[in-house]
Amino acid sequence: MPRYFFQNWLVNGADGGSNVQITLPISTLDINLVANYQEGFVLAVTATPIDVDFTLTEAGGTPQLLQTPFFSQTLPAGEYTVVMPTEVGNYRFARWSDGNTSPTRTEMLTHDSSVAVIYELYTPPPVTHNLTVTSTPISGVPI
Repeated sequence: MPRYFFQNWLVNGADGGSNVQITLPISTLDINLVANYQEGFVLAVTATPIDVDFTLTEAGGTPQLLQTPFFSQTLPAGEYTVVMPTEVGNYRFARWSDGNTSPTRTEMLTHDSSVAVIYELYTPPPVTHNLTVTSTPISGVPI
């Protein structure tokens, strides 16, 4: 279901700013005042079996650091990039619930949308070291 949020004012056809409150001069002139609203939708991002920090970036915008479970308030319709971490503690990114295996995905927000990511527990391989010892016999000392 689409939702709408305030975008800006037009005062006599010119941008009047994006503050919800506006102060207009009292005058004898007619004022044409238009409130513009933009369609928006809700985006939900969840992770299983752990919660993780991730970034959400609107096209051309600044990345926002968020945490799952994330249920947005109304976001403007448009393109969003969701970037999940590849490893969190002993968990590794496995896939999105739709089978996509890239931790980065682009969502076209044209309706309320929900995306879920699945992490799997993994055990890192043990750290091994090789030690090589060489010895040169010393005269009179048994080896």
